[in-house]
Amino acid sequence: MIPRLTLNKAKYEGAVRQYMRELHKTGVEELKRQGKLFVEQCIKLTPPYPQERPLVSTEREQLRVGQGAVIRDLQKLFKPISKDVKIPRGIQGVQWPKFKIHGKNPVENARLQRSIDKYARAGDTTALDTIFKRLKVRYSGLINQVDAQLHKMRRNRRGRVTGKKGFFLVSDTDSIEYYLGKKLANIGVAKSGWKKAYYALGGKKLSNWISRHNGAGVYRPGFTNPNLLFVDVGNAVPFIQEAGRELQIIDRARASRARNLAVELKKVQAHLARKWKALR
Repeated sequence: MIPRLTLNKAKYEGAVRQYMRELHKTGVEELKRQGKLFVEQCIKLTPPYPQERPLVSTEREQLRVGQGAVIRDLQKLFKPISKDVKIPRGIQGVQWPKFKIHGKNPVENARLQRSIDKYARAGDTTALDTIFKRLKVRYSGLINQVDAQLHKMRRNRRGRVTGKKGFFLVSDTDSIEYYLGKKLANIGVAKSGWKKAYYALGGKKLSNWISRHNGAGVYRPGFTNPNLLFVDVGNAVPFIQEAGRELQIIDRARASRARNLAVELKKVQAHLARKWKALR
């Protein structure tokens, strides 16, 4: 997924050339500016981001979305049986309680809960299978510790867990907390694939949760031929390579920049028109 942005000075309309002269910008300078703004949009449109108005969201808001997605996915898949999961400091309004039966009959719920706790402690998988089958609950089994491979197998093409195949009861809650910490620390890897190009084009420092990662990226400038200026940028993080087309990162970023550039040009033209009018 390596979009090539080509800027040809010969094709610039009069308003664009006037704009560059007014601001004393060369074609290279303007290409870098446009490239930087394009990559900035790509970063915003690379997960995580809020579904509503992602292009105006802050990096803090994007991080919260990512944290919430990680926790929800793992909660669907891994249910602690011994104690509640401790959520890391700084993440507000989230709880991860130990597994509990939620039914209409409180007395029956309590009886079933005691049985499930008892069989889980004893490692009696046959008895647990029987209970959950009778309850018609999507249950996948009892495991001692979180298994990263199980998580990987349950993720879809966009990296999300749907929960359709059932959950696992986990005896060792500490293993959930450890795995949760690892997955939270990985938030920002996908966005970091744009970092190389963004910084090379003069972008401002990204938040630490993005900049601490070094996702593979592409930056190839073509500034030597003044009649055909271009820059190649790309995100080579495997997840984005696989899901980028479905997420339409490039198409959405291009459309956004096209709209913004049209607005910029109208402002420049209006400014020049006023200036010329004053000189008459």
